[in-house]
Amino acid sequence: MKKSAVMLLIIALISILCCVCSAESAQDLIKREEENSREELRRIQQLIDSNSEFFSSMMLSLNPSVDKNEIISSIKTDNAYKKYRLNTSYIADDYKKNGSFASLIDSNYSWIIPLYKENIYISFGSNGDGWEFGSSGNSPVYTDDDGNKLDLDFSLKGITEKLNKEKNITDIEQIKYVTADKFDFVYVLAGGTEYLIPYTSRPDFTDLENGKIYTAREALKIYAKDYPVQIVHLMPWEKDPKLNGGAYRIVYNYTPFYIGGAVLLLIAAGIVILIIRKKRKI
Repeated sequence: MKKSAVMLLIIALISILCCVCSAESAQDLIKREEENSREELRRIQQLIDSNSEFFSSMMLSLNPSVDKNEIISSIKTDNAYKKYRLNTSYIADDYKKNGSFASLIDSNYSWIIPLYKENIYISFGSNGDGWEFGSSGNSPVYTDDDGNKLDLDFSLKGITEKLNKEKNITDIEQIKYVTADKFDFVYVLAGGTEYLIPYTSRPDFTDLENGKIYTAREALKIYAKDYPVQIVHLMPWEKDPKLNGGAYRIVYNYTPFYIGGAVLLLIAAGIVILIIRKKRKI
C-alpha cells in the first residue's frame, strides 16, 4: 500500500514538473520573440509618432466616428504581430510531398498593428534598411459556425493562452500568423507536432471551423478535399490561362517536339545512308 502511494506521489510530481517546464517553454517563446522584435517595433513606433497626423486622418477616413485625439494616443505596437505568407499555392500537395508545413511559409513578414476598439489595422513592411507604411483597412470579421463573432487576439500571449485553455498545449516552439489565398491561419509547432488554427471570412466555403485547433494533417486533409489542385495540360507554345477559383499546376506536353525530333533523326539517318551508298557505287 505504501509503495503504491509513493509511486502515485512520484507520478504526480513528474506531472507537475512537466507542466512547469512546458509553461516555461511558452513563456520563453514570448520572451525570445519580444527581445528579437523590440528594435523593429521601436522603429515602427517612431514612424507612427512622427506621422501621427497622417495616420489619424487615415483612421478617420475608415471610421468617421472615431475621436481623433483618442486614436492618436491609441496607435501603439503593444499588440502588434507578424504576418507571414505562404511560398506556394499548392498547399495540400506540397505539404504531402515535404511532410512539413513550416517549409511552405516564406521567411519574410510584415507587421500588423491592430486597433481592436475601432476594428482597424495598419501594416508595415520592410524596405531593406528599415520599415515603411504598407496598408490600412478594416479588420476582417470572423464568426463561428453559429454566426457568432469571434474575439481575436493574434498576439503571442493571446495564442498561447488559447492553446493552453482549449488543448492543454504548452510546450510551444513556434507561432506564426500566416495569410493564404483562401484563408488565414495561425501556425503552431508544439512538441514536434504542427497545428493550424484557420480563420476565413467565408467559413461556408470550407469545412474548416474558424478558431478550431487542428493538426496540420487534419486541416489539410479537409482543405485538399474542398480545394483540389487542377492539372492543366498545355502545349509549350500556349500561354498560362490564368484560371480563377483555385490552385492549378501547368503540365506542358512536349510530345510533338519528341516526335518531330525523332522524324528529323530518321530523315537525317536516311540521307546519310543514301550518301554512303552513292559513294560505294562510285
